[in-house]
Amino acid sequence: MLTKEQSLILRDLKFEEKVEKIKQMFPSGQAEELIKEFSRREEKKLHTEKRELRKKADEEAARLENERIQKKELKKAKLYRIISFLNECLAKKYCPSEAEVQKIKKWMTHDDYIDFRDQYIQIICVAFYFEADQSILDEAAAAESKEETERLEYLANPVKAEATAFIDYVMGELHLVEMAFIERCLSGGYISSKTHFLLKKHCQIIHEGGNSQWIIDKISKMLNLGYVEGFVCRDGVCKLTKSHFNAKKIAMMQELVDIYTDLQAKSEKKPALRIEAHSFEEAAAAQGIEA
Repeated sequence: MLTKEQSLILRDLKFEEKVEKIKQMFPSGQAEELIKEFSRREEKKLHTEKRELRKKADEEAARLENERIQKKELKKAKLYRIISFLNECLAKKYCPSEAEVQKIKKWMTHDDYIDFRDQYIQIICVAFYFEADQSILDEAAAAESKEETERLEYLANPVKAEATAFIDYVMGELHLVEMAFIERCLSGGYISSKTHFLLKKHCQIIHEGGNSQWIIDKISKMLNLGYVEGFVCRDGVCKLTKSHFNAKKIAMMQELVDIYTDLQAKSEKKPALRIEAHSFEEAAAAQGIEA
């Protein structure tokens, strides 16, 4: 049993220092017993501290996971609101303004693409249904500088321009081919300039995914048909009309067919198996066998 004075001397010392002090203050037998007792206390203290640290770590991990789940659900809900907003705009034949598109863009991040893949694909697919303002495109065609042309082309259809940039990154940097998106792009019966841009730029990775023949067949059918059908509404009356492809549209389609046909042809070429004819005697001699 330690006296009050002895306890005060040992109280604030570290374990190793306590052991040395005890050896100095007490005979060897008593010192050994005291060291055993302090060792048990130290072990119990360390065990308690480890348990508390684990508890705090578990609580922090649970807090972070709960926070992550909440953020994920918040973002998923926001992405669904964007999908709903874009669908409403389509129904009203209203193209979102540049300011509205910039707000949407803030939620379109690449680092969490896999987590929200379904929602992103839906947004991109809906965005590709919007048509550009032809009057602004006409201004772009007459612009005197490349910068002005690009600025006006963006303003003609900002939502589709941002969607194009997004999926361009996904295929180019993340190396992901979204066939759901490609199928949707080609389901309208024609090729837009942005669809042409993506299919041409990323033809190799699309081909490597085994999609070349499907694209060739799909576009060839469009070319053979020569027009796209759609409803045009005027004065409350909607009629199904045929819009024949112009020379530019036909050229874009044919270029894509040629690109993917060439990729198919190259992949189907196999190195010829070279067989050299030898007489039995020559073959046996080459292997050290007597004929």
